[in-house]
Amino acid sequence: MGFQDLPLDWQDRSVADPQLTADIVDLFVTEEGRREGTLYLLFCDGQNRVRAPMAIGNIGAKRPEEFGLLLRPLFELVRQTRPEAGLLMALARTGLPDVTPVDRAWADAARRLCEQVAMPLLGFYIAVPERVVDAMG
Repeated sequence: MGFQDLPLDWQDRSVADPQLTADIVDLFVTEEGRREGTLYLLFCDGQNRVRAPMAIGNIGAKRPEEFGLLLRPLFELVRQTRPEAGLLMALARTGLPDVTPVDRAWADAARRLCEQVAMPLLGFYIAVPERVVDAMG
């Protein structure tokens, strides 16, 4: 499947359905993002619908903990202005679609950061050129 399979009303649907969520991630993650290594933050409303996407490119060999320190002020601001917000995250990279120890470290760092700011983490996905996989499932 992929973003071509999304229903026309995908913007009105919750990211609670894993297949729909993978297709939504596929829609936002670019080919360039997959080549360069990009972290995608998809902020969702109280009904878990994607409302504000953000991409941080060229993450390369950065450690997930470093991004936690940088992202915490942003997450706190979102929580102050939109307390009902949740977050769907995706790590775009090259390579095989298998979830690696590094991918798990990113997912764990995301989970810890979201817990610290009381923002629900709605999912963490890995997007490679061939497909999108759930790194938390």
